[in-house]
Amino acid sequence: MQHVLVTGASGYIGQHLIESLLKDNVAVQGFSRGPRPVGLSAIEWQRGDVRRLADVQQAVQDCDAVVHLACLPLGQSLQDPLSDFHVNALGTFNVLYAARAAAVRQVVYTSTAQVYGYPERLPVGEEDVIQPASPYAASKLCGEVLCTTFARCYGLGTIILRLFNVYGAPVDGSERATVEAVFVRRVAQGLPPVIKGDPEEGRDFIHVSDVVRAIRLALDMRGAGKVINVGTGVMTTLLELARLVIAISGAKVSPVIEKTDVRPMRIQADVRRARQVLGFQAEISLFAGLSQMLEQVRSHQEVVAS
Repeated sequence: MQHVLVTGASGYIGQHLIESLLKDNVAVQGFSRGPRPVGLSAIEWQRGDVRRLADVQQAVQDCDAVVHLACLPLGQSLQDPLSDFHVNALGTFNVLYAARAAAVRQVVYTSTAQVYGYPERLPVGEEDVIQPASPYAASKLCGEVLCTTFARCYGLGTIILRLFNVYGAPVDGSERATVEAVFVRRVAQGLPPVIKGDPEEGRDFIHVSDVVRAIRLALDMRGAGKVINVGTGVMTTLLELARLVIAISGAKVSPVIEKTDVRPMRIQADVRRARQVLGFQAEISLFAGLSQMLEQVRSHQEVVAS
């Protein structure tokens, strides 16, 4: 039986991943700065900080694989780039250093499509130009470089998954501030979705269940610093997203556009390597994923109303 350490275990993807692992009776060790979520009472848990090497060394003992999810998000990185670097870059170094010392078989590192910045062509592939446009993207790229270096110098098994825009209903029912979640909540209230920026900004939305499946496939193979895009290969503009949410809901509203001068980002994954290396292809359509989110929001509204 695998014994898997999940850093950032109390986070959005972490809770989904642990739920999936537990269904298959995988032994899981959760590691997070936050308290253990109510739904994760069945697993081992350690509160700690990836910035403290001793915490990570204690957590990784007796584990044969690590999924490193812990990081500070994009928005926070713009306000506090120093903390962002310490968590995302130094924290990744600590995970790799501790994993090597503990003879861990595999480290799966979740990076981000943000490392591509504003791609010169679409779809964007793993060998295309890297041009981070935020402290967050730069610190996550630093983590990628550390993974490939530990693989090359020490033979540590590492796989880097560049996640595109992950969406889906949270395990704990919490509210996310991501664009699709905000659109769904507004439409469920009978309000129009508001596009703040360029309506032609495009993103590759991939459901969290598909992301979990990609991570689990990566856990089952021996990595050597390989970088793999995890997306659907389909770009959806913000205007298309707003219209799809409205269509699913049946609401009689129209998108409101508050255009700004901010440069629009358009991103779409080249997913050929994911198919070839992982045998992975996204299965959940944006329609199905958004429908699930809308159903959860409406169920919550009914509970509150009663």
